[in-house]
Amino acid sequence: MSNSRYAKILRARMRSKGTSGGAPLSLRELSARLGRSYEHCRSVLMGRPVASEDFNRDLCRVLGLDVDKMWRLARLEKARRRFGVRSGSLLAPPRDERMARLWGRLTDGDKERLIRIAEGLALAGETEARSRASRRGGLIAG
Repeated sequence: MSNSRYAKILRARMRSKGTSGGAPLSLRELSARLGRSYEHCRSVLMGRPVASEDFNRDLCRVLGLDVDKMWRLARLEKARRRFGVRSGSLLAPPRDERMARLWGRLTDGDKERLIRIAEGLALAGETEARSRASRRGGLIAG
């Protein structure tokens, strides 16, 4: 079992949610209510980061959880897993004044896309610097 808070909250809610007969909600019943595969639901319950905002919304609707709070948690856990972020939000406003003014006007999806664009630009710049250094016979740490 994973130590994902998101997954732990889902599992706890499934145990307490129950069906009309009073039994806990099974994984098979959850996947049927969501219209998603058993394996997809199982992987999220085992701690794999939830991949889409739509899936998060559907899960929260079925389990009676706060959609926005759970999506924030899902994004934070995804960032921690992908980038090793220890605390805070990956989607915090940038310090550049121009970006800070625009940041609040962007959707969370736009913010994530902008971060991926910046990561791509940074990687391209690092690759170009290494290429120049190797042509000169020098080394670049990294």
